[in-house]
Amino acid sequence: NLEYLFKTWWFKHALFELTRASPFFNANSFYPFGYPVTLSETTLSNTIPALPLTLLLGEVAAYNITLLTSFVLSALGMYLLVFGWTRSPMAAFISGVIFAFCPYRLSHMGAGHLPLMGTQWLPFLFLFLERMVVHRQRRDAVLAALFYVLGALSAWYYAYIYALAGLIFVLLRARPWRQILLSRKFLVSAVTFGLICLALLGPLVWPVTQLWSQGSR
Repeated sequence: NLEYLFKTWWFKHALFELTRASPFFNANSFYPFGYPVTLSETTLSNTIPALPLTLLLGEVAAYNITLLTSFVLSALGMYLLVFGWTRSPMAAFISGVIFAFCPYRLSHMGAGHLPLMGTQWLPFLFLFLERMVVHRQRRDAVLAALFYVLGALSAWYYAYIYALAGLIFVLLRARPWRQILLSRKFLVSAVTFGLICLALLGPLVWPVTQLWSQGSR
């Protein structure tokens, strides 16, 4: 957790206290060579929203509030998803509690893996993928893409885990496939989803893949 406590502070320090400093490169670490922060998770969907809290309350409070917020949003997202299927507040509530406090989340909380606490975006992704399948509206595709991007920016592991989970989810929910997946409205929604993900993630994925391709992962 000290690594991500440092990064919570570092983004504030680089953006608001240093002159012309990039939050993605720390010139002081391993001086005189410096350290590309993107060699490990920058977890932007945690560190960037935490900036106002870091400025007002400090990095310790910002880290803790960000961590605790992931429990609230994980429970809320699963509640909305299950309630949409069952219309049962009790089933949705129990599902939200189980998901928010599942062993996977608690183990990573204990290990200090802030990026992997970003599971809150998965049920929201499923929720709007479900609406894409049912209603085939572009606004649902836009929201699904935004929640996918938030998950990917929490941890690069989630970029492909969410993609695989989302694909399986759509295939399970979009039967009969020919009638739904090949409909014009769904194809437009799917293209919209892909373009938004590419536009938002592309500029951030490129420098990371360049470092990894050099064996610097």
